[in-house]
Amino acid sequence: MSAVRPENRDGDAWLPRRSATGLPRAGMDLWYIDLESQGPLTTHSMLSPEERERAAAMGAAEARTRFTSARVALRRILGDYLGCTPQSVPIRCRPDGKPELSAPADTLRFNLSHARQHALVAVSYSRDVGVDIECERAISNLDRLARRVLTEGEARWLGEAPEMETTGRFLGLWTRKEALAKAWGAGIFRSSIREVELLPDAGESTWQTIQLPREDAKWSLRTVRPPVPGCVGAVAIEGDPVDLSTFRWRPDS
Repeated sequence: MSAVRPENRDGDAWLPRRSATGLPRAGMDLWYIDLESQGPLTTHSMLSPEERERAAAMGAAEARTRFTSARVALRRILGDYLGCTPQSVPIRCRPDGKPELSAPADTLRFNLSHARQHALVAVSYSRDVGVDIECERAISNLDRLARRVLTEGEARWLGEAPEMETTGRFLGLWTRKEALAKAWGAGIFRSSIREVELLPDAGESTWQTIQLPREDAKWSLRTVRPPVPGCVGAVAIEGDPVDLSTFRWRPDS
């Protein structure tokens, strides 16, 4: 595999790639995946027994298919970085429930999020990462959710939005909080992240440095725009901002 990488950092250009190679040690790769474009490459044989059990427990066939597609794509992408087959990627769960790689691959960090037929995978070395993607939709309990997860400043910003923009603004805030929570290894409702104001004050595609309450660690966060209409995402990484390269994963046919 070639280590030559297109230069699209911080441009959200979403260049098509068939394989993952040459991740900079100080950077982050972000992959967009169309879960309905994988065809015969989506197979349960690539999943672990635990992943197959989780898929089987899902009541809706559509949910099972998308879960399987997302996990297979994740395993194929990580397998490219590690130089192994998708089946051999050593994924395990930390005590807090966050997936990670076991030794000797544990310096590679990753996170996965999917919504409808869209998914994002974030990959970095040695620094915890989190990612979230959401698709615009009607949210019947938006006011209640806003009261639970937004700061006063975020709630004011949401309230200032024209009615047609309210849902989009809320999902933008939600993805930022969820990405940071996943990088940290905690859920929004179980952590102090909901107390942190995460307005995209310097521009939504600009990195923002975050200090969590009662924590010494520093995190960096930014919004991303997936290459499909009606979706918004966010990525977070431990420590200072990094060069971000965005790719649209194209599996071999």
